[in-house]
Amino acid sequence: MTYLLSIYTAVRNRDETQLANCEQRLKSLAEAGTLPPDAATSLDRIVARARSGSWQSAAERLYEFMLAQRRDGYTGSPKTTPATRRKK
Repeated sequence: MTYLLSIYTAVRNRDETQLANCEQRLKSLAEAGTLPPDAATSLDRIVARARSGSWQSAAERLYEFMLAQRRDGYTGSPKTTPATRRKK
C-alpha cells in the first residue's frame, strides 16, 4: 500500500517524474499479479487524469480510492475530499 502514498505524493506535488516512476511500479505490480486488475485500471485512469493536467481532480479521485481501501469499511460520500471531510 505504500505505492498509494507515493502516487498521492506525486499527484499532490504535480511531480511528473515521480508520477512516471509510480506508473512503472504499478505496471510491474499488475504484471506480477499482486495488484488486482480492477485496482490497476482505476489507478491507470487516475494517472492518466493527472497526465492530462487535471492534477486536482486526480488527487481527489486517488483520495477516494484510498479511502475505499480502508479496513474499517469507510462508506463516506463519494465526493469527500481531504478539504471537505470533517470528523464527527
